[in-house]
Amino acid sequence: MNALDFSKMDLKQFKKEELIQQIIFFLEENTITDLNKIIKEIVFQKSEIQYFDSNFDYIITEDDSFLNYCLNNTIPKGCNRNRIVLKNLAPILVKLGLDKNHKIKKRIIDNMPGKNIMEIEGWIKRAREGKLHLNIYEVNKWGKDYGVLRNKKE
Repeated sequence: MNALDFSKMDLKQFKKEELIQQIIFFLEENTITDLNKIIKEIVFQKSEIQYFDSNFDYIITEDDSFLNYCLNNTIPKGCNRNRIVLKNLAPILVKLGLDKNHKIKKRIIDNMPGKNIMEIEGWIKRAREGKLHLNIYEVNKWGKDYGVLRNKKE
């Protein structure tokens, strides 16, 4: 199986353990470089698909660099404010119990001219329902693009 075949597989059919087995099987026949290509394909082109808890090796705290950046800096149009920023802030706010703190949400929205509070509320609702999880890969890519770094592994 080559990298292209693997990246086109419907990975939704696999449970976490089965997905790991598929990756191990692929590694036995291919190189790490091929695996990196696959991961990039899966994460960046199909980022809405999450097969595991993407927070498994990150500690989310109130001093989270992404959260603090969004609280303390203006994020202008053209910076994927809805698709990346608000979507990934919502699970952080829910996890920290800040999702009902109107002052925090207002401060975030005030730093995004043209956005309104209902836009983050929609994402928060999905996060509370368990339908939305922090996508660490999206945040890291956004952080790299805009000079914002995530917390390191502990």
